[in-house]
Amino acid sequence: MMDSESKATRIPKAMVFIDGPNIITAAKSVNLQKINFQKLISELTKDTTLVGCKFYGGDQDTLNSFYAILEKDGIRVERVAPSKSVDGRLILQSIISGVRNEYDIAVLASGDRDFQPLIEELKKIDKVVWVASFNHTVAPALKMLANKFISLDKIKTKISL
Repeated sequence: MMDSESKATRIPKAMVFIDGPNIITAAKSVNLQKINFQKLISELTKDTTLVGCKFYGGDQDTLNSFYAILEKDGIRVERVAPSKSVDGRLILQSIISGVRNEYDIAVLASGDRDFQPLIEELKKIDKVVWVASFNHTVAPALKMLANKFISLDKIKTKISL
């Protein structure tokens, strides 16, 4: 058992959950054609211990080479069938990982308002939630509920590929 001093100085564990379609579409709308996801993850998890990163996207053959690059960089790709919900898979897996205490901080890279109930539930199980999104695409409720909002507009040049 840790004493209060070592508990206070422990570096929190962060897990990143990327809503691929949301982030890629939002990036293109601000003329960011390609994202360096390794740099994005590094920027999002400063001052934490990264314990995992999952990218959720459609299961289309045209994305195979892109997904292979992500996986080579240590990003786990969760391919979601076209008739299924990327959001639903992300929600389920982030809650399961939270309940299993695999992370302290959930970093949600998305601005989709559908994630409002997820943030509320994660906070009920004592998880810290950071939301990362572009300013023009983030739902106001997500910014308000998150423990921290990370503006991707502010790091756009750092994450450009």
